[in-house]
Amino acid sequence: MVRTKKGFTLIELMIVVAIIGILAAIAIPAYSDYTRKSRISEVTNALGAAMSSAQQYRSENNLTPVGWPGATEYDIIRNTFGIILPTTYLSGANYTAASTAAALTIIATFTGGQKNIGGGVDGTNVTLTSGLEGGSRNWAGTIPSKFRPK
Repeated sequence: MVRTKKGFTLIELMIVVAIIGILAAIAIPAYSDYTRKSRISEVTNALGAAMSSAQQYRSENNLTPVGWPGATEYDIIRNTFGIILPTTYLSGANYTAASTAAALTIIATFTGGQKNIGGGVDGTNVTLTSGLEGGSRNWAGTIPSKFRPK
């Protein structure tokens, strides 16, 4: 009577556990960065839409939006352009806007929202600057460059 043993040795199991650990050490930080970038893109997409609307308003009316810049840029953007800026990761008070003779600027600062983005993003800002009636857009700010739109 021949008996054959079936199963894995301890060494084989430890090798599998080590491989899973290495993969997890690489995958978890990458996943965290992807989720942060998707949350930030929700805000940057809204900033882009607000900038397009501000430029169109400027082009059609030959003036910047009433009250821009002012203390309640969030309300001005919502009421004048009909764009609801997301407040999940920052409060409405953390949107600011400014205009000069040559450019419009909208800034979003990531603090005070219902949810924390984390990963060194909280307390930073993303800035979108563009010409009064169009032209190239410039993304800047204190947010890490890997999270900024290109």
